[in-house]
Amino acid sequence: MVKKKISDALKKTTKTGGRFTPGHKRNLGRKLSAEHRMKLSAAHIGIRKSETHRKNISLGKSLNKSHRWKDGRKLENGYMLIFCPTHPYKTIGDYVPEHRVVMEKHLGRVLHPAEVVHHINGIKHDNRIENLMLFENNFEHKMYERDRNLEPLQRLTNKIWRDVSAKFYVP
Repeated sequence: MVKKKISDALKKTTKTGGRFTPGHKRNLGRKLSAEHRMKLSAAHIGIRKSETHRKNISLGKSLNKSHRWKDGRKLENGYMLIFCPTHPYKTIGDYVPEHRVVMEKHLGRVLHPAEVVHHINGIKHDNRIENLMLFENNFEHKMYERDRNLEPLQRLTNKIWRDVSAKFYVP
């Protein structure tokens, strides 16, 4: 009886009552009340960070001085990305695929977003200009891939047909 009264009181005082609300993502970690959060933030007012701590924070915020900075390059899904905050078609994190930058430098213009750069040897991070091929749109790229992959299949079916017809051919 007492447990039930306590749990009912908790349900009334907190939004979730220590449980997850139906239809919402699972809440991970300990949830603090607004009053407790205010007390914690008030307790930290006036506490100064040490000089080395402040220096480390500022180094972490400036990209090129961070211990994680890799010359503005990172590998993502097999593609090499370059940090380029001034590029007109940059991603959210200010990165651009390196193969597009290499092709842009080769052509001397910015690539349109619909244009597709293809890696001839299939290695996504091999961005030499000899290995890159430009397509006007994705349809042309898909047609190239289809034709390229269809040829070995045609060769195989032709060979099978020749073998079968030679076996049953009577002169």
